[in-house]
Formats: sequence, C-alpha cells, structure tokens
Amino acid sequence: MRTAQAKSHGLGVWFKDEIKNTLLALDAANLDIAQHVDTPEMRLYRKGYEAAIQAMAVAFGISYATATIPDPPQSLPRRQLLSP
Repeated sequence: MRTAQAKSHGLGVWFKDEIKNTLLALDAANLDIAQHVDTPEMRLYRKGYEAAIQAMAVAFGISYATATIPDPPQSLPRRQLLSP
C-alpha cells in the first residue's frame, strides 16, 4: 500500500513565507490558550514553546519574533481581570 506521501506528485517545495505563516499560526494558537491560564507551569510551557518556534525558524533561515503575552494592568485587582 502506498502512503499519502508516496502518492504526492508535487515537488515537495515549501516557500519561506509559507513556513513563517505556519509558525505564526501555531504560535498564535498557543498564545491564545497561554494568556488565559496564568500559572507558573503555563508560563514555563510558553517559554519552551517560544524557544521551539524560534528553533524551527532558525532551522529554515527565517527571522521570527514570537508573540508575547502582555502584562496585565497593575491598577486592577486580579479578580476583575479574570471575570467576564
């Protein structure tokens, strides 16, 4: 049986902008989750995820700045930041 990869008739070429857009999409999805879970474990996980995205960008010769979680305003109590 042939795999899907073996059936492909394309050249298997990816352009840097396609790879960068893929990294952006993955980073945005992870950031969306990470910014809603404020725990030391999630912050550490996010740092590791950022490092992995950066490593992939470097591997493909792409300049990439990871998205960051903005610091919450200091004037509001934490309870108000989390309530709908």
